[in-house]
Amino acid sequence: PEIDFDFDDDDALLGDEDAPILIVEFSDYQCPYCAKFANDTLPLIKEKYIDTGKVKFMYRDFPIPSHSQAYPAALLAECVRDQGGDSAYFEVHDYIFANKYDYDAIVDLALGLGVDEGELTECFENDTFKDEIENDMDDARNLLLPSEVKAGKGIGTPSFSVGGIRVRGAQPFEVFEQIIEAQLAE
Repeated sequence: PEIDFDFDDDDALLGDEDAPILIVEFSDYQCPYCAKFANDTLPLIKEKYIDTGKVKFMYRDFPIPSHSQAYPAALLAECVRDQGGDSAYFEVHDYIFANKYDYDAIVDLALGLGVDEGELTECFENDTFKDEIENDMDDARNLLLPSEVKAGKGIGTPSFSVGGIRVRGAQPFEVFEQIIEAQLAE
């Protein structure tokens, strides 16, 4: 089913903002399936489609409440992005998915990217991006599978819109490739 992703949000974007196809991922930094996608599939999508200007990739937060590290990881990544932009955000994104959430290690990484530690700490302690993260979660609930959410079923992470086509779970690269190629051929 097609999803209308005409939302007004300012999330981390990887790739050329003028790329014809938008992939939106709703994800949880503590989810093993999200890590599998980030470590195995996203690099292939990046190499073939993002780096060539065909796809732009947007990461949106959906920290599952039972994952105690997911929300702090999302918040810290947003705080790094606030100072360092999207490139710094994706450095943190990649680090967390490769190594798990570790506040001190991420702060060290952020400092190496030119982020001010005092501002970062203040942003994190003040929960500055709480509304942003909650907006992502609301959009996931409203856009992805409202009927399942209303029935009490979970969203499931990762969940994607690939040019408006719903993809659920850490699918292999070939699933994304098939959808992208079909859209590029239109």
